[in-house]
Amino acid sequence: EELSEGNKEDDILYLPHIALLSIANVASKESFMTRFGLNNLIGLTNSQPLMKMTAKEFMMGYKSELMTLGNTFMPSWIYFDKLGLIDRMYDFD
Repeated sequence: EELSEGNKEDDILYLPHIALLSIANVASKESFMTRFGLNNLIGLTNSQPLMKMTAKEFMMGYKSELMTLGNTFMPSWIYFDKLGLIDRMYDFD
């Protein structure tokens, strides 16, 4: 650790946009019209499959427009406003 430069949590990485990839997986089995509408929504939010973020954001939670929309319009299903690997693993509510 003494040879490392800086704090590894603050390193900038390009990582998968978990919300987008999850939505795409769920929607893949839906009708054409549902997928078409979702595709338009993804285009409007300019969501990309890879996101630039810090390692800490990826692990502890980051916000995205898709998460905000999901939390706003489907609060019983998407009750969280940020998404992170550890954040979701240890959410026992």
